[in-house]
Amino acid sequence: MLTIDRKAIDKGVYQLPDGSHNPVSQALETLTMSVGMGEITEDNWREFWARLYIVDQVFGPFLRNPDGSDRRLTPADVRAHIGLRANVAPDSKVTFKTKIINELRWRAARVVEEEPKTAVAQMGEAIDVASR
Repeated sequence: MLTIDRKAIDKGVYQLPDGSHNPVSQALETLTMSVGMGEITEDNWREFWARLYIVDQVFGPFLRNPDGSDRRLTPADVRAHIGLRANVAPDSKVTFKTKIINELRWRAARVVEEEPKTAVAQMGEAIDVASR
């Protein structure tokens, strides 16, 4: 179970005026697992941001604006959360990169597996159109 420590963060950062949890804070807390970093510090926030950016590019944005558009996390979001801690085992840079490469390879393999199915389906659609 993910345990979060926000004691070192200004309450106004992680809690909205109505008392609800800031979605940006919630996303960053959850993403500590994806980036393999259990804390954001003055010394490591840039590395946290770099990994977050990579994860965002691979998996897509983690937030939506009220109008439904994508809300990408920013370096300023990460900096505002310096002091955030979570019980996440740290991943070395090599381990993190390996996880990302493995995910991309897995996705590439799915494309190769799905390609023949898609081609057959498209041929069937073309035959249906031609026979009309």
